[in-house]
Amino acid sequence: MFVRSVLIMIIGLGEYGPKKIFIKLQKLKVESMINCDSPVTNPCNFSLTPAQKRFLDKATKINLQEGRPFCFQDFLDNMSHGAFKQQIHRLKDRITIVQKSIPTFYKVSGIDLPLDWHNVTPKPMGSAQNLVTILESLKTQPTMIHDIKIQFTSNLHQGLVKRGATTHPKNKSIKCSNLPITDNHIIINALVYPKTTQLSVSCTYKPIIYDVASLLYLIEILSQASMSLFSLSQTSIPDVKDWIVTQYHMNKDGLVMDGEKFHITIGEMTNGLIRYYSKKLPSGKTVVRLEQIRSPKTSIMDMMKKTANASFGEFT
Repeated sequence: MFVRSVLIMIIGLGEYGPKKIFIKLQKLKVESMINCDSPVTNPCNFSLTPAQKRFLDKATKINLQEGRPFCFQDFLDNMSHGAFKQQIHRLKDRITIVQKSIPTFYKVSGIDLPLDWHNVTPKPMGSAQNLVTILESLKTQPTMIHDIKIQFTSNLHQGLVKRGATTHPKNKSIKCSNLPITDNHIIINALVYPKTTQLSVSCTYKPIIYDVASLLYLIEILSQASMSLFSLSQTSIPDVKDWIVTQYHMNKDGLVMDGEKFHITIGEMTNGLIRYYSKKLPSGKTVVRLEQIRSPKTSIMDMMKKTANASFGEFT
C-alpha cells in the first residue's frame, strides 16, 4: 500500500530549466501578493506589518526552496507557538492549510508545492522496480532521529536577564545559539522564554540511532548543553531526563544513489507527513531518506523506556 501511494504521488525530479522558471514565477507571484495592497491581491485591504512580511518571507522560502509545507516548529527560533498561531490567524487570507494533523502544516496561498494534494501531475522516477528495490533496502536499515525539538520549564529566563542577557522586544525571548558540546555533528540552539525553554537539536547529516544506547548518548550531550545554560544563568535547571520531546524527524537512510534528485511527500492523517527524498551529505554522497515528523510530547526517560520495551519484545 505504501509503495503504491509513493508511485502515484511522485514529483518532478532534478534541476530542469522549466522547473527553475516555474519556481521563479511562483516566487514573483507570491512577492507581488505580499508587497501589493490592492483589493484584488489583498482581499482584507490591510497593509502588512514588518513582522508579517518577515513571516511570509520565511514561509515562502520553506515552500519554494524546500518544497514542503511549514508548521510552527519551523518558527521556534524567533517566536513562540502562541505567536505563530496569532500570525496564522492574522494572515488567514494569505495562508492555506495543507494537512490537518499534529502539528498542522501550511503553505502560502498561491504556491503550488511539489506535491499539492489538490493539483497533482505525477512524473515518473525511473522504473517502478527500481523504486521498490530502494524501498525494500530501507527495511534493513536502523531507525534514526534528527531535528529534535525539546522543551522544559524553569526560571532560566530570569537568571539570564539578571546576568545581562538581551531579550526580544516583543516576545521577551532570549536566544542562546550553538551551545558548547563535545559532538561536532550536533548543533543545539536554545530559545528561552519567561516560563519555558525550547531547544532545537540539529543532526541531520548524522542522525541518532533510535535505540537505548544512543538515547543515553543524547542525554549525555543534552547534559552538556544544560551545564552551558547553567553557566550562563547560574539558575537551577530540571533534570535532562525529564525534559519533554515535543517533536523529532524519524528517518531511515538507504542506498547511496547517483541519480537525479527527488522529493516525495505523502499525507498521513494521524502522524503528520511522510517524506521520501534524496539527501546530499557533506561528503558529497547522496542517500535516499524515508522520514516522518512525529510529535510525541513525552519525556526523554519515557522514550527510553518505550524503546527498551520494544527491544525486549523482539526476543519474547
